[in-house]
Amino acid sequence: SLHAGPWFGALSETLRCAVLARSRVSRVSTGTVLARRCSLAADWIGVIRGAVRLGTVLRDGRPFTLDLVGPGQWFGDIALIDGKPNDLDVVAQVPSTLLMVSQSDMRGLMADH
Repeated sequence: SLHAGPWFGALSETLRCAVLARSRVSRVSTGTVLARRCSLAADWIGVIRGAVRLGTVLRDGRPFTLDLVGPGQWFGDIALIDGKPNDLDVVAQVPSTLLMVSQSDMRGLMADH
């Protein structure tokens, strides 16, 4: 599913291999919190299978979903680059398989490519 995604699929074979070499696979269950709003970003995440919810809780207590990220999509790169805290909570919506790249590995990829 990652290769079929528009962004990853458009990368050169060399860069795709470099991203995969610096990644780890993580299988998470429904409700697993991957990041909390206002925490420092730790990983750049690609969804292989499942779905991850990007959202927050509004001041009145209602949940707000900005987006559901599905197979072939990536997120989290902006917070890793700008060093600012996460804007949203990141929670597995269903059992999901993710490809995770740490901040240091992402910076290494950026320096190399």
